[in-house]
Parts: sequence; C-alpha cells; structure tokens
Amino acid sequence: MRFADREVDLAGVAVALVVVSSHPALWEVQAQIVDYCTRTETEPAPSWRTVAALNPPRDSWRTQEGIPRFLARAHLAAPSQVVVAAARVMSGTFRPPTLDGLGYVVAGMAAREAGPDLEECLDACKENAECLLRCLAQGLARG
Repeated sequence: MRFADREVDLAGVAVALVVVSSHPALWEVQAQIVDYCTRTETEPAPSWRTVAALNPPRDSWRTQEGIPRFLARAHLAAPSQVVVAAARVMSGTFRPPTLDGLGYVVAGMAAREAGPDLEECLDACKENAECLLRCLAQGLARG
C-alpha cells in the first residue's frame, strides 16, 4: 500500500491504529493532527515529532507557528502534558511512513459516511492486522 508516494507496511499501520485507539489522549492527538494536516495539506509524521518536542505549558504554544499554534487554539480535552506524552509515545514507537499511513486511514474514516467504523472493525478482527485494514478499507469504499 502506498501513501504519499511511499510504501507503507499495512501491519504497522494496523498496529498504530490499535495503539492510537487504545487511549483517549492518543486518539485526541491523532484527530487534531489529522485536522491540522487536512487544513494545511501537510504530512502527519512531522506533526507528531513537533508535538513530541513541545514543552508542556500550552500558553507557550501560541507564539509558535504550525501545529503548536493550532493546538493552542484547539479545545483539547487532555492536559498539555498528556498531549505531549501521547505524541512522544507515537513518534518514538512508529516510523514516519507508518504515522503518515495512520493519518490517511484516520482521515479516510472521518470522511466516509457508510460502512463499519473503527470499533466495529476492532471487534470483528480482534488482533488480525490484515483483517482490520480490509474492514476499514471496505468502509472507506462504501463511503
């Protein structure tokens, strides 16, 4: 599978999807990054790294360009320390092509209207990464 002209490991994207959906803070950061990247037409992986490098006081983010300012203006449910920690987990665990692939899958899920959602696919596929991506792709194709 290719995202942004790069070969992506489907199993890696599936694992990243399971990890990011395992905790509300991880999912919130993923959703904010997808929103930011959709608006700016940028790749997700650099945004994960940028957020991971931030100092937690959120007020300092307002003076920076890009994703820090975007997050400073967002209505985040998680405290800034948790947002930074979540980004550190994801950017330290997954390679950039996997984070980009994850971003495209999540963006596609948000854009579609029909088919199984993430929870339905996770329930149906359990730990099977290929099944999970096929299930999500099925939903994307219907949407």
